[in-house]
Amino acid sequence: MTRYYTVLSMDERLSDFLAQLQPLCLAAIPSALRRGRCHVVWRPELWRDNKIGKVPYSPRGFRASGANPRSWDTFAEAVQAYERGGYAGIGYMLATHQPHHSPPGAWAL
Repeated sequence: MTRYYTVLSMDERLSDFLAQLQPLCLAAIPSALRRGRCHVVWRPELWRDNKIGKVPYSPRGFRASGANPRSWDTFAEAVQAYERGGYAGIGYMLATHQPHHSPPGAWAL
């Protein structure tokens, strides 16, 4: 059996990834997820292992860190950055200092 593989350029892979995203419905985000300074925006980037990842950014324009709450912002600021363009979605950062005691990380919308 012969198998054929299509090799896509990085731009083609990112375009395919973005084409599969559903539009973000801000009205559907519960008010509990809108509180606090734990929001980021994200965009897809190609990682070293050739996989596409959702990389978090501060709404102020620099890479956000799951371990650094100073790189997070309010929901309103994340929405403004998302609407300006250049980002594919909004993320909610989870940290050990929040009441649910989840491990650090991000949940992206």
